[in-house]
Amino acid sequence: MANSVRHHWAIITFLAIFTLFFSYKIIAHQTPFYDWDESIYIELGKEMVHNHSFVPTWEGKVWLDKPQLVPLFYGLVMQLTPFMPAEVSTRLATLYLSVVALYLVYKLYNTIVKEKYLTTVMVVMTAFTPIFLQRAQVVNTDIFLLIGWVGYLLFYEKKYWGLVFLGIGILSKSLLGFYPVALIAGMYTFQLAVKTITKKEYKKKLQHIGFHVGVLSIWYAVMFVFYGKAFWIQHIIESHTKRVTASIETHFGKRTFYFDVLLEQFKWVMIISVGGWLLFLKQWVDARKNLKKGANRENHDKHFLYANALLPWFAFLNLTKTKIHWYIFPALPQFPLLILYPLTLLKKYKKWYFGILAVVCVAICYQALFKEKLQNYTYSKLEPHHILAQEANTSCSAIDLLVDRTGRETMQTLKDMDLTITTSDWWGSHPSMMVYFNNKIDVYYDETAFFEQGGKNNHCMIVEEQDLPMLLNKQAILLKKEGDLLLFM
Repeated sequence: MANSVRHHWAIITFLAIFTLFFSYKIIAHQTPFYDWDESIYIELGKEMVHNHSFVPTWEGKVWLDKPQLVPLFYGLVMQLTPFMPAEVSTRLATLYLSVVALYLVYKLYNTIVKEKYLTTVMVVMTAFTPIFLQRAQVVNTDIFLLIGWVGYLLFYEKKYWGLVFLGIGILSKSLLGFYPVALIAGMYTFQLAVKTITKKEYKKKLQHIGFHVGVLSIWYAVMFVFYGKAFWIQHIIESHTKRVTASIETHFGKRTFYFDVLLEQFKWVMIISVGGWLLFLKQWVDARKNLKKGANRENHDKHFLYANALLPWFAFLNLTKTKIHWYIFPALPQFPLLILYPLTLLKKYKKWYFGILAVVCVAICYQALFKEKLQNYTYSKLEPHHILAQEANTSCSAIDLLVDRTGRETMQTLKDMDLTITTSDWWGSHPSMMVYFNNKIDVYYDETAFFEQGGKNNHCMIVEEQDLPMLLNKQAILLKKEGDLLLFM
């Protein structure tokens, strides 16, 4: 253990500083949960724990978009840390998961580079990309997927550890979790085609990963038994197929969307990644010719898999119609590897090599911390809808919420274009309101329905100032005005 710590002191030191620095930031600069993903997973987790349910629910409605792992994890974190604000405990948990992900990336790429300092700089570059830093500090599913993918690539040959990491990927992002299985099966098929392995070995290897797939596929069978057609439509068709084939819920973007996102993360040095990939490919092909068949070639092919594992995901993203910048998150570690890989040519020139490594590392940190000041970024702020939701806890047993006019018009346009899914109209414009109000909120997109039903059964009402005419026939008392939002009872 002591020898291992000494040998890997560079990555351990960096991860320790990274953890302490951003833990302090999360604790010292608390902000409300931001709308959409963060608030959605928090509310789902709260309801799962409160209802002692293994199936996520939103305001009592069963939510089948994704598996249970992520909301259940955050729900348990909140339950086990009542002495901490939920905004702190859940974000700290995410930060610590991001550190686990970075260490797994280090282990994966160190098997290729075989030089701990260069691999550490690759991890530093990954950690200080804007998207990685954002995902490391907010509640999300993507960090679980990265841990699942990289962990499975490292441990797929282990029967039970492989099952654990594949399970993390599948039970956080469903079908996307199978991604590394497809890569490994592809590698085995290549090895069979070039006669690196026999048909008997091929069958045995597929049976091994097939065991992992079979065990985790039980989850799908169970969900089909309990939820049938609803699970098929919401989970498979809408949450997977439709996101690939259509730009649902205003997530539009041009064909080069993900290339543009990549350039935002790595700037002009992205160009070097092309040279890094060509260099690795040439070295791999040349070395493979000189290796004897058997274990040596198998390990060599595994290194090729490790070095290119995340590229197909980036390629696939460019074919999808739904464009969301953080979808690129699991592919981020791929590019520091390719950008910095040419430095392996300098290994034999020790002074130059370590000097350049030090300069690169300092440059990365300077760019991130002093020029772009990424450590100062906050991803949400206290807004009127947070304040009104909290205020309503003292006076309201339930709320009828009329979505703002822009939100109503946008939703109608999306429905006309068939760019919505079952849950699109569950949240309103501010799902974080459900987190901060302790009772039920009924969301209205239809003005007529709100005009007829809003405020009944002693419900409070929240409307925008421009929608005040909706309340003309109601004897409503203004409780609080915050910005353009008004709370009535």
